[in-house]
Amino acid sequence: MVYGNADFMGLPWETVIKRYRAQLGRSGFRRLEEYGPDFLRFVERSPSLFPARLQNMYCYGFVRFWLWRLKRRLRLALEDRPELAGELTARQIRSAFKELLEEDIRHLKGHPNLPRLAGVSANSLKGRYRDDIRRAIVDELELLSDVLPRGPLEAAAALALLKDLYWGSESGLVISGFGRNEVLPRLRCYRLDGIVGGRLRAMEERGKRSDITADNGAAVSAFAQSEMVSLFMNGVDPGFADFIKSFVAKSFSDGYPEIVKNMIGSQLSRAKTARMMSRLKQVAGKLTAALESATDDYSREMHWLPIIEIVNHLPKEELAAMAEALVNLTSFKRHVTKDAETVGGPIDVAVISRGDGLVWIKRKHYFSTELNRHFLANYYYDVGERIPPYAKKNRFFPVERARQGA
Repeated sequence: MVYGNADFMGLPWETVIKRYRAQLGRSGFRRLEEYGPDFLRFVERSPSLFPARLQNMYCYGFVRFWLWRLKRRLRLALEDRPELAGELTARQIRSAFKELLEEDIRHLKGHPNLPRLAGVSANSLKGRYRDDIRRAIVDELELLSDVLPRGPLEAAAALALLKDLYWGSESGLVISGFGRNEVLPRLRCYRLDGIVGGRLRAMEERGKRSDITADNGAAVSAFAQSEMVSLFMNGVDPGFADFIKSFVAKSFSDGYPEIVKNMIGSQLSRAKTARMMSRLKQVAGKLTAALESATDDYSREMHWLPIIEIVNHLPKEELAAMAEALVNLTSFKRHVTKDAETVGGPIDVAVISRGDGLVWIKRKHYFSTELNRHFLANYYYDVGERIPPYAKKNRFFPVERARQGA
């Protein structure tokens, strides 16, 4: 499954995945977690799909995106500095941007490389893509392109390509189901956005792993726009929960100590007042942590665990209905609010089980299936099965006519 950007370096994910399916054929792996690295290697080692020219274009676009993000941070930083209120001079803007760039470069240097780029140096990328990096710097920064000497700025751009701090038009890739030797399902998720220097910028989202075991009988995982699923599972909107936590933390750490200081500070010496404020802030930190822990425990015990218990015993058809309902809930929320309607339209629903494999419950097509039955009959042709079993069983049309291309 794919979420985020539906394309990868200008090529639809559907095309890439079906090419991989054709290569994989009827072979497979013992464990599901072997499919992810194998698919990533296929993407990385497909020069016919992603030639050097596309990698150059990706490098140019990534550097522009990195610099655009820095310019946005510059604008927000200048808006938050009251001493710079009013008309800003070009000198002030250049000085602030130089400071921001130097800070970001220090941050990049202290951050590890992406796993698949661990052996690549920034100097090698800078040498390989020097022209594309220079062009991106000039096109994006224009008059700000000389705030740092050209060499350090180009090196910083190459360094940004190696890290997981900045992602351009990334896609999320979810692989779920069973390996040949597995009787319980697993799920792995990856983030990726391009190929540079013949290496794939990708990493596994380890926090989104799901393994069904004897001790962990069920899981509900949401990707992309997941706020309504979180609300359903945890009993509170994640954005609202974050606001409450930050408000309480700020009130305890800043607001309450200041109130106490204003009430009794005049009766204490300066040293005693300072000690009191320090002690109050320590207590505030403990109270905030205790409140967050208590609310998380309540949400888990009263909302998440009961739902997981029910999900663990639902039949397959009701699991499919639940998944569709959660997607519909997110779609409706987006429809009636000012958020972008990035979820909507017909919903595909499939069930994967050990015994039956993948079974479509609902599936949309961009064409009429009644007029294109040859498509259904030939769908698995690339894995060596000319007429799929369901087509033979339901007799979409005579096998001989299908073989003749009728």
